[in-house]
Amino acid sequence: MGYSVRTELYRYTLWGDGNYGEELYDYRSDPRELSNLASSAQAAGIKNGLRRGLLELLAGRGKKQAG
Repeated sequence: MGYSVRTELYRYTLWGDGNYGEELYDYRSDPRELSNLASSAQAAGIKNGLRRGLLELLAGRGKKQAG
């Protein structure tokens, strides 16, 4: 199962606690979500921030996710 969080500029998805991958899309440069930035060193800060936020949301809703 995967969970996503979306802001005005980005969508971040975590699949199976990250064991099955991650997705990060920048809507300014890629509105059609064609280029996954999750493994990009330049996007690491954005990805990590969105991941932390998503994990906090899930914890607040009682979902068990690995950190």
